Amino acid sequence: MSRVRHDDTSIRVAEILLAAVKLSEKYGYTNVTREQVAQGAKCSVGLVSKYMGTMDNMRRSIVSAAIAQENLTILAQALVNNHPKALRAPQELRHRAAAVLGQF
Repeated sequence: MSRVRHDDTSIRVAEILLAAVKLSEKYGYTNVTREQVAQGAKCSVGLVSKYMGTMDNMRRSIVSAAIAQENLTILAQALVNNHPKALRAPQELRHRAAAVLGQF
């Protein structure tokens, strides 16, 4: 009988991205640092850099996750910053995110 093995790398990347998304909701996706993400994911800064790459790459990953999760708070931030991925999000999702901005 074979055992199903989890892909540790993909799990770790998901944990790092989850920490980045949570921190982005709190501080803004443009303000999140590798150090904060590493602390939130309980890993080293080097591991964040290895899996997320540059800060621009990390921000792209955060915005992609926000779109996939329909996280309107982060998507609204990205729209205000004219982030290319946010601008290509489905129109209905962009409208809902824009409505979040109107609440402030």
